[in-house]
Formats: sequence, structure tokens, C-alpha cells
Amino acid sequence: MKATRHNGRSGKHGSYNPKHNDRQFDISHSEHIDGELALQNVYWDCYGGRRTSAETPENDESFEEVELRFYHDNYQDSVNGQNYRNECNGHSERNRSVEEIYRNKKTCPEESILQLGNIDGSVSAETLMNVAETFFEQFNERFGEHVHILDWALHVDEKTPHIHERHVFDALNAHGELAPQQDKALEALGIDLPDPNKPKSKSNNRKMVFDAICRDMFLSICEEYGLSVDREPTYGGKKYLDKQDFIIQNQQTRLANIADQVADKEKDLEKANVEFAAIDTIMNSIASSIYDSTCSVVAEVVTRDVLKRSIDSAKAAKDEEERTSFYSSYEKQAMGSLLKRFINRVEQTIDDVVYRVKCKFSQDDNRSKNIQLVQQKMWRNLDRLAESGPHDYEICYGNELNYSDMGKVGSKTQEIAQQVVRRRRGR
Repeated sequence: MKATRHNGRSGKHGSYNPKHNDRQFDISHSEHIDGELALQNVYWDCYGGRRTSAETPENDESFEEVELRFYHDNYQDSVNGQNYRNECNGHSERNRSVEEIYRNKKTCPEESILQLGNIDGSVSAETLMNVAETFFEQFNERFGEHVHILDWALHVDEKTPHIHERHVFDALNAHGELAPQQDKALEALGIDLPDPNKPKSKSNNRKMVFDAICRDMFLSICEEYGLSVDREPTYGGKKYLDKQDFIIQNQQTRLANIADQVADKEKDLEKANVEFAAIDTIMNSIASSIYDSTCSVVAEVVTRDVLKRSIDSAKAAKDEEERTSFYSSYEKQAMGSLLKRFINRVEQTIDDVVYRVKCKFSQDDNRSKNIQLVQQKMWRNLDRLAESGPHDYEICYGNELNYSDMGKVGSKTQEIAQQVVRRRRGR
């Protein structure tokens, strides 16, 4: 599991504003924030202590107001002293207010985001808070003389629990005044450069050592709580992300994961649709074959039988006329000749009549409708087989099975029918 401690002071739009942290804005306009879960967020500041969002009174100081109060309480003297010296040197245009010092990207509070895991898997909010509070306690014991935690917020109303924590570095300046200054504070804490033999630079500064100490402390506390965390830091030459970019990157990663899941579901759906179409194709082919074969056999047998009966009736009538004395010999000869021609005509046209009957059954309109009826009947029968299995008289034993195998054949038939029905329904 990744244990993240991401730091920063300012971004593209200046120093970070703590309004996001204590939700000093209309969260109904933020789709990624759950309004109901926001009531479970936990907040702490150096004056008011810890409370949940639901326990926070309406007139409670915001994080921004708390931080400004801390700056006024601790750095007002240094600001006044520097302004006085500016005026003495004729540079009153350099004068600054406490609020300007608070918002300056070099002297504003630094913000850290603490997170265990990500949207795909993380610890509970309670575990994260326990780890974080232990970390803050050790942080204060080790660095509290010159690094002061101003406030922190546990957010449970977004996809992954995380904590925003803000602190300020300070130390005495050359005039003995307490002022916000990072490097002097770290030096006063005995933190040296990564390479003491090289001059201080962007790639060789005390903050690098401080961050490494904090990271190791955070990971060790995670392990003390029984968490398995990845101690290997992630490198890759990426630019250091500011707070908003960090949030945006997490959202983009989440969206990319969702897009991958949607693509997988679309593939599954496409596969199911292909199987559905394949099953329908098989059933249609079977129904068509059954229909065509049935029509051919029925048309052949029924038509020939009807015509044969007509011939037999005509022959019987001819014989009867020859035996009766009611008609004269001339009349008998005429009727016999007529019936003989009729019989001959019928016998000559049997094949043609059979062909025409078959054609009637095979006409597109009739054939399509009748095949659909056959197919519907087949699906109804499959549903019945899937639900209750075959009747005893329907079971085919073959040459290698005995009567005692009836139960096995029936169960297997029902199982296969269930699989076909499930696949057709896309489940």
C-alpha cells in the first residue's frame, strides 16, 4: 500500500487557501464531495482543538481566521520591527502587514496531504486518523519548538479518506524577533544539508532532509499499526505537483480507472450480444430446417394421400357404374371414359400438385411467420426443460444407456437447457 505525504505552499493561483480543508464554501457545487458524509469530517486547530463537522458551531473560527490569529500572536513584533527598520532606511514602500506575510508564498503555512492507499483500496478513516494523530504527536515532540501545526482536517466525504495538515516554520531573526522562516527553523533544529560539503541549493537543502525524516517517521508509524506500506519512493522526473494539480491528478486517475472498467463492461456486453445472436442463429437454423423438412414431408405425404383417395373414389365410382343396370351401355361407356380420363389426369398431375403445395408453404411470407412460430415453441419448450426437466417419454437413451440412467439424462438435459436459457438472457 502506498503511504503518501505530499507537501506544498503555493500553486498557480498563489498560496494555498485552507477554505477547502474546513469546507468554508458551498459543497453542493462540488460533485466529488458527499454532503452527508461531510458531517463526519474531523477538524482540529491549535486554538479550538478537535471536533467533527456536525459539532462545529456556526460562529466557530475558520482555519483561515485561526492561522491569521496565530500569525498576529507570534509574528506581529517581527513585522513591526522590519517596518520600522524600512522607514529608518527610507524604504517604507517595503513595509508589509501580517496578512501579507501570511499570504506570501515564502512565509505562508506549508500544507501536507496524508493518505494511505487510493480509490482502489485504502484503510478506514479511523485507522488513518489514529496513524496521523500519532504522527502529529511525534512531529511536535521532535520539531515543535520551530515547526507549529496550525490545523488539520480529516476528509471522509471524498472517494479516499485523507488529511490536510498545515504548519509554519519559524525562528528568531538577526534582531531577536520570531519570524516565519523555514531554513533558519530547520537549522535551529540541527538539520544539516544533505551534502554538508556543498553549498545550499535547490537540490541540496535542509528541507529535503526534513521531508525524508518525516516520511520515514510516517511509514514507521504505519508499520507500528500493522500496515504493510511500500517504503520505496516513487521517482520519475515529474514536476512537483501543487495541491490542486494533485487533486486533479487523482481525479483523472480515478476517471481513467472508471473508463477502463466501462470498456471492460462494453467488451463483456459485446461478447454477450454475440453469444445471444449466435444462440438465436442456431435456433433459427434448427427451426428453419425443421420447418422445411416438415413441410416437404407433410406436403408430399398429405397431398399424395388426398389425391390417391380421390383416384380410389373415382375408380370405385367407375366400377359401380359398370355394375348398375340403370344406365344404357352407351351412357356407361361415356361415364367410364370420363372417369378414366379424370383418373389419368389426376395421376399425371400428382407431382405437380405436390410441388405447388410445397411452394405454398415455402413462400417468404408464410415461411417466415411459420418459422417464428416454430422458434417460439422451441424456446417455450427450452424454458420448460430448464425449469422442470424433460418428461420421461421425451428422454432418449441411445444404444449405450439403460433405463436406470433416466435420472442422469434428465438432470443433464435440464442443466444444458438452463445454460442455453441463461446465455440467451445475457446472464
